[in-house]
Amino acid sequence: MCPARPAPGSGGVPRPGGGGGGAQPVPAGGAPAPAPTAGEPTLAFERALDVTSHPVLRSHVLDGLAVFPLALHTEWLAHAALHNNPGMQFHGFNDLRVTSGLKVEAGEHLPVRALAGKAVKQDKHFTVSVELRGARKGGREQVYSRAEIVLVPALPPAPSADAPPSVVAVPYDVPKAYRELLFHGPELHGIASVRGAAPLAFVGTAFPAPPPAEWFAAPLRSAWVADPLVLDSAFQMMILWTQGRYGTGSLPTFAGRYRQFRKAFPTDPVTVVIRVTRDDARFARADIDFLTADGQIVAQMQDYECIIEPNLSAAFRKNKLGK
Repeated sequence: MCPARPAPGSGGVPRPGGGGGGAQPVPAGGAPAPAPTAGEPTLAFERALDVTSHPVLRSHVLDGLAVFPLALHTEWLAHAALHNNPGMQFHGFNDLRVTSGLKVEAGEHLPVRALAGKAVKQDKHFTVSVELRGARKGGREQVYSRAEIVLVPALPPAPSADAPPSVVAVPYDVPKAYRELLFHGPELHGIASVRGAAPLAFVGTAFPAPPPAEWFAAPLRSAWVADPLVLDSAFQMMILWTQGRYGTGSLPTFAGRYRQFRKAFPTDPVTVVIRVTRDDARFARADIDFLTADGQIVAQMQDYECIIEPNLSAAFRKNKLGK
């Protein structure tokens, strides 16, 4: 059961959506302004996305276009949820889906808006519906991604980790993986080591991300909410798994559930343990554990989904931004 919300000014558990319990604004008529409902999202922030002010995008180019990575969708959606809920902590998300790739051409400035609903109490946590939106070239509204962000007053303890799956060595090292199997540029070379693969598993380690100011000219936050390099490296490992299994790449489209048990990821490499739960040669689903060096759970992701397509190999080779 979640602790009761305090009265304004009483301290205690932060009050989502209320700026810490302050008074609601009063319009000219004298009545308090109504709080938005969960179904009425409001603007959390707006950015112009381009490769000059977001240079990390030069390291995530597919088919000649810079593509905003799923791990950074996670960061921006989480920030949108936290924006109107000071004092709350990010615990994860439910049902993160990319509905349309957020692609940027060289020299383009793409307006992106983050919208968030009101925090809704769900047992011991709060959920906030969030979206990244923009406009098509014809001006029509477009949703790039959406999720339900999970916020808590205090993070719960992490569960115990399961024993890692058995894996065998792969026929490449990390430099060769980046040269021949992945499309990611230097800023996203996050895989530290590959311990091995199996028909339904992959295990490796990932470096933590540098500070946001190294990736963005004007970052939204001074520190990451999760760790976009560790998360992206896990998705890269899934590409290596599909490369080994089918000789082609894969791209993430959905993640059903993610829970993080620390405010920040470790500063040392994180162990990534992937267990594939579905594989039909065109689509794969996996659960992913993120562990400290001594085997403690930092975060867990369930129902990560990716598409597996032979034509991705050609798109991977066009990993330089067009002029």
